[in-house]
Amino acid sequence: MVVRQTQTAAMWRNPCDIQLKQIGICLLRGVYDMAPENAHVVPAHCSFTVHPAHCCCGVFYVTEQCIVRCEAQFYDPCLCVAQQCSDIVFSKVTCAAGRLPFNPLTSVVEDNILLYIMKWPTSLPANEDSSVCVEAQRSTGPNPRQRGARVL
Repeated sequence: MVVRQTQTAAMWRNPCDIQLKQIGICLLRGVYDMAPENAHVVPAHCSFTVHPAHCCCGVFYVTEQCIVRCEAQFYDPCLCVAQQCSDIVFSKVTCAAGRLPFNPLTSVVEDNILLYIMKWPTSLPANEDSSVCVEAQRSTGPNPRQRGARVL
């Protein structure tokens, strides 16, 4: 049993690690606070509608994946009540059951998790820096431009 648990943990470690880093990057860059274009419009492929008085003050948007951000919570409106999603009219006060159990805004707030993704790169792609690559600087010394020396 322990061997199987160890194998399962090893199998999921990398995908979970990548997901945690992606969430951290999005949090640090404020991605979850950026409302998409036409944020109040429910995409045509989403079955539900939004009540005009949805009771969401502050940040409100509907994603292309049919997830609703209402204030500091994320909802799947199709889970609000036990009926067809096409019959659901989203409102914060009637959708407690649709609140997603994992909220990146509140679940990933510890500094060690947020800082986990902040690692210094060992090299930079050519399109990100016009000076010498970090790897090259390590082998040849610092770039004279960085020390304030005149370059002829």
